Amino acid sequence: MDSIISKGSNELYAYANKNNLDISGSVFSIVTKTTTGAMARTLGLPIKKPHFAKDTFIKSKVMPERKVLKGVHYGPYDNINCSWEKLNTEMELLNPKLLYYPLTIYIVNKKSDKDPLTWETQLLLPYK
Repeated sequence: MDSIISKGSNELYAYANKNNLDISGSVFSIVTKTTTGAMARTLGLPIKKPHFAKDTFIKSKVMPERKVLKGVHYGPYDNINCSWEKLNTEMELLNPKLLYYPLTIYIVNKKSDKDPLTWETQLLLPYK
């Protein structure tokens, strides 16, 4: 999974550089699950201004601000599911209605630092 995220991140950064886009944050991913349990992952890169993408694999859209329950996972990704489980447990205790798909933001990752012990990942659960 790390290699897929790394490859996708590199493609997004290359696209942003090629098109002179102002990057305003770290790479993030949105994971959606179907009723059958299948998962799809979308990678994103925040930019300062809307951009009409001519590339068929690159999409640009404006995301509204949302309230989120935020957790932070430090270290390698092999046990990130434990962090997600803890965050989901906290969300159940608060009992807000989930509004959108969970977001993962890679603050410090393999691209910025090769040492997995320095990696920082924000886990976000948007709600109403």
